[in-house]
This record gives sequence, structure tokens and C-alpha cells, in this order.
Amino acid sequence: MTNPSLIKFIETISAKLDEGAIVDDPELISPFTTDWTQRVKGNSDLLVRPKDHQGVVDVVKAAIQCRVKLQIQGGNTSLSGGSVPQAGEVLLSLSRLNSRCEVDPDTLMAKVDAGVTLERLQREAMKYHLMPGVDLASRGSATIGGMAATNAGGLHVLRYGSMRSSVVSLRCVWGDGTESPRNIPLAKDNSGISFSPLVVGSEGTLAVITELSLRLVPVSASRAVAVVPFMWIPEAVSFAGKVRRMTDSISAIEMISKRAIRVVEESKGVIFPIKDPFEIVLLLEIASNGNASNELTEILDGSLDESQSQSTLLGMDGGTLAGLWFWRESITEAIQRRGEPLKLDLSVPIAALGELWQSIDTIQKGLAGRLEVVRFGHLGDGNIHVNLLGAEDILKRAEVEIYQLVAGLDGSITAEHGIGTLKKEFLQLVRTERELARMRELIEIFNPGRTLNPNVLL
Repeated sequence: MTNPSLIKFIETISAKLDEGAIVDDPELISPFTTDWTQRVKGNSDLLVRPKDHQGVVDVVKAAIQCRVKLQIQGGNTSLSGGSVPQAGEVLLSLSRLNSRCEVDPDTLMAKVDAGVTLERLQREAMKYHLMPGVDLASRGSATIGGMAATNAGGLHVLRYGSMRSSVVSLRCVWGDGTESPRNIPLAKDNSGISFSPLVVGSEGTLAVITELSLRLVPVSASRAVAVVPFMWIPEAVSFAGKVRRMTDSISAIEMISKRAIRVVEESKGVIFPIKDPFEIVLLLEIASNGNASNELTEILDGSLDESQSQSTLLGMDGGTLAGLWFWRESITEAIQRRGEPLKLDLSVPIAALGELWQSIDTIQKGLAGRLEVVRFGHLGDGNIHVNLLGAEDILKRAEVEIYQLVAGLDGSITAEHGIGTLKKEFLQLVRTERELARMRELIEIFNPGRTLNPNVLL
């Protein structure tokens, strides 16, 4: 290592961090420099892993003093390149910042360190028949701090909201080396401007989140799932709207394209129980403290014709529930086995989902078999995950056309994955110059010189 700034940085923090917190072995660093999709590969000569809030403070202050840039990383489950160092930044991993994971059943809140995984928090909360409102398929790796930094959404936004709805308060280290003074989980606090909602979703461009207080929700006593086939998106949207008017017990409305079903079949060696013809299926979950199975049956009886009712799959107990969710939660892994997908995470007004879907079909047809498109997502939120597979020039062409399409539909180029590094050039499609200027001003206030995540977002 010959970089004078980096040598000085190591000397500065060595006496302040515990043994094992500083890693300069390239083989040990390598897994941290590639994102989950394998599409984004970066480089770093140094990995630091503080185990507490004070350690993060020391690292950020030393980085400012030594003019070193930091790339913050939680569970490295980013799908937009937001957790990988792009220009040799020092990796600041929060994976060891995981001592505290405390659930208060009386207030329905949890206080957790940023490096705690979602799965661990779910286990702790379940001891009191509680759960976090946000759930992700990557729950075993995704950290609570990373989820907050990207305002993660997941499977139950329709009912419980995204991470911004769950975070009551947080503690952080700003990019100028100062600390937020407290993490006090007050359900009501109107004492001036709240900084927590600002930090949530800022993708590490303002601060390093070190500790959070989260709202928890009761686990419903009863759950039931239906998988319903449809021939086209507008029909599915109409059905979803109808059932939402009939009950407030819906916890998820997931959409899965026929192509996504086929990809899972090929990957897992299984056969989907619903036969053609269909183009899309909706997975509808009811969760309540009453009889979810009876409620679901009544909803379906009142909203489906006889043909659809005969084709609908029902899950009324633990085994059949898991069996139906299998088709939704296996998609990402199955796609990954086909290559390195370009993942687009789009949202549009729900009324525009049909136009978006059909326009993507048109783009795919125009590329004459050179582009594979695998779609699934959260219909209740207007959020479609579009996975593209093909040659790089084809992927780039399709990406540009799809983002322009989304912008024209008053949508967003990222519903929950964040801008990261992969979508920076397209942010101007959905944000005005004035908005982008305001973002830069905020970053300069809280993270002057961009010590933290210098290549993320803007």
C-alpha cells in the first residue's frame, strides 16, 4: 500500500478500533466489492468494520482528516450498485455493528443496531407475536441500517408502508463527523424539523446510520393466500381495486408474469399448477385476527367469474401458504441463474400499469428475440420489477427506452432499490433541475466534500 492518505488513515484509526476491524487482505475484501447482481464490480484496498457507534465516529472523523472517501455498506444486497466502491473508496462495513436487537412488547417498538439483519429482528419480534412491517426476500442478508438508507419497501408496503413509515428515530454520524445526539423512540415529537425522515432514503449521502428505533406490528392470527390468473394487466388492476374496497385485511397483492413462472419452473424443476391460458397471476394475501380463510373465500366469490374461480389456487394453512409464496420468492434466484440481469425497479400510477406493461412488450418485440424480459412486482403499489437479460448493447438500449417511457407516464425510475450508481444518469428524467440542485445543497450541508458515498445518487 503506497497511498500516503490511506497510510495516514490507517495509522489514525488503528489505536481506536478493535482487533479485526481493519482488513487489507485483497482476498478478504473482494466479496465486498461486487454487488448481489454481479453486474457492479468495484475496487478497494481497505475494509474497516467498527463494532459500535463510537467506532463509526472515529472512522468518519479520520477519513475527513486524512481526505479519504468512504463507501458505506450494510448487507451488500443493493440492486443498483449503491453499496460497492467505484473509485477505490475505503469500505465502511456495518456488518459487525449488530450487538443491540431489543424488542419492547409494551410499546411495539424495537431498538436495533444498523448491522442487525432483518431476519434476526423478525426472530426477536416473533417472541412477542410482533413483526417489522417491511419484509424482503433478502431478509437473511439485508441489514436494518441499509434498508433504512434506501427506504426499502418489499412485500407489504400496501398495508404497512416502506421503511420511512417504520423508523421512529435513529442515531447517525453525519458526513462532517458530527453526531446526531439521540435515538429516543418517541411516538409523538413535534419539536421542530425532524432529521430522521431526511436520512431515510438518502442512500448514505448525508450520514451513516448506526442505530434505529422501529415500529413493530402485531402478527395476524390467521393468514390465507389465493393465486388468481388473468389474461391482461388492466383486468388484474380492476380485480385488485375491487378487493381493496371490500376489506382492509389485505397484506399483499403481488403480480407474477407467465415468463417469471416459467423461469422458476426451469430453475427448480417444478410445474406451476395453473394451466394456460394466462399471462399474469396475482398473489393475494389476507391477514387478520378473524378467519382469514373465510374472508378470502367471500372476497373471491364476490369478485371472480366461475372460470377464474376454478383456476384459482388457495393456501389456507402453513404448508399451502408457503407453497404458493414459493412461486413469488423464488423468482429472483431463478433469474440470477440465467445470467447477470439488469434490474429495473419501476413505479407508475396504478392506472398506467397496463400501458407500461404493453409498451415494454412492444420494446421487447422490436428487439426481435434479442432481449429476455422477466417481470414481477407489487401491484398494490404500482411497482414492477423488470429484469432484462441479453447482450450489453441491447440491455442499454432497452433501459433507456423503458426509463423514458416511465418518465412519460409520471412514474419513478426506482420504486424501492434506490438510485445507487447505476441510475444516476437517468435521475434527471424524473426530477427537475431545481430538485437536483436542492439535493446537492443538502449533501454539501451534511456531508461537505462528500466523504460519504461520493459516487452514489448524484
